[in-house]
Amino acid sequence: MRTQINQDIKTDSLHKMLELSFDAESSYEELKINTVNSELVQWLTEKQELTTDFIMKILTLLQHYEVPPRSNTTLKGKIGKMWLDMKLKVFKLDASLIVKECCKIDDLMLDMLSKQMEEPITPETNTLYECYRKKFKALLTPKLEIPKNKNVLVY
Repeated sequence: MRTQINQDIKTDSLHKMLELSFDAESSYEELKINTVNSELVQWLTEKQELTTDFIMKILTLLQHYEVPPRSNTTLKGKIGKMWLDMKLKVFKLDASLIVKECCKIDDLMLDMLSKQMEEPITPETNTLYECYRKKFKALLTPKLEIPKNKNVLVY
C-alpha cells in the first residue's frame, strides 16, 4: 500500500511538472516568433531547449514507472496562452516586455518546483527530486536584462 501511495505521489508530481513544462515550452516558442532581436531569440531558444530536455527526463521517469503521460497542457496554460496571444495582437512587444513575459514563465516553474520539492526526500523520490533540483538550478541562472532606452542585451 505504501509503495502504491509513493508511486501515486511521484506520478502526480511528474504529471503536474510535465503539463507546466509543455505550457512553458509553447510560450517560449510564441515569444521567439514575436521578436526580431537575434540575441533574445537565442536566449529564448536556450530556455526552450532546457525545458524540452526537462520534458524528456520527465517522460523517461514516467516510462520507468510504467505510467502513460497525461494531456500536454493545463487549463491555466491554455488561458495563459490566450492572454499572451491577446497581448501580442494588441501590443507591440519590445525586448523588455518579452523578457518580462519569460520571467513570468520562469517564476511559475520555480513556484511549482518548490511546491513539488516540499515533500520529504525518500529513496523512492530521490531520482525525481534530483531531476527537479537540476531544473530549479537552471531557472536560477542569471536573467537577461535590457537596459532602458538601449537595444543592447546584458546577460
